[in-house]
Amino acid sequence: MKTIISYRHLILAGLVWLMTLPGLHAQNKNNQKETAQTAAMEKMIAAKHFVFRAQSASPTGGKLIQLSYGFFLKFYGDTIISYLPYYGQGHAPVLSGENKGIDFTSLSNDYKTENRKKGGWDITLVPKDYDDVEKIFLTVFENGKTSVQVLSRSRSPISYDGFIEAPGNK
Repeated sequence: MKTIISYRHLILAGLVWLMTLPGLHAQNKNNQKETAQTAAMEKMIAAKHFVFRAQSASPTGGKLIQLSYGFFLKFYGDTIISYLPYYGQGHAPVLSGENKGIDFTSLSNDYKTENRKKGGWDITLVPKDYDDVEKIFLTVFENGKTSVQVLSRSRSPISYDGFIEAPGNK
């Protein structure tokens, strides 16, 4: 009788073990995918070759504003191209016909990256040839989600949320 019970326990334990195998395999695939995605992000950031796509804007003291597709901050080596909307208060007059967004191309800038303790990267950008923007801070998470803060010399700070991707992706 004891051997029948122990065989039943052995068979039951074997079935439980077999049922967990697909879950372990799926978890392993997800880990491999996340590792590959993190490596791709790290490579783009180190090469300064990526595009931030803004999905929402948060002006200082204002409400979250959902953005349509087409607003970006592009990094091509030492060239930075910004086409971001601005919502908030200006501290200097804007001349008639002047673009009111954060719209510039910088060919000379300081670009510094740091690894975050819990994964991801902090990027600090200082455009040397565009006077209105003092600094741009990017917080990039391993999954590509990104937060951007723009400090201006003549306007209130503004934040954007979105994601980074390789150039050429839509």
